Amino acid sequence: MGTVNWTVTNYGAKFPTVSSTGVAQSGSFTSSGSAANITNLSPRAGEVVTLTALQGTWIRFGGVAATAGGGHYIAANTTRDFEVQQGDAGAVSAIEG
Repeated sequence: MGTVNWTVTNYGAKFPTVSSTGVAQSGSFTSSGSAANITNLSPRAGEVVTLTALQGTWIRFGGVAATAGGGHYIAANTTRDFEVQQGDAGAVSAIEG
């Protein structure tokens, strides 16, 4: 099972050259070995999603199902930031990989 911890911030909270209101939401998600939307994570364009994967995990934005080898890979015990673009707003999917 893969676990992903996440936070969503407005752009300026992560990169302080832009004004911000801070952390909008956060949570944790554990996958069951098949692609699934990360519960309660549905970022808007312009927000920054910070994801920490405890196991190697593939991530897809914009309501597209994650697949092994497709999307953004986060190595085990690694944290990555993603700025959500206009076409990538909405559900975020994850699968172990």
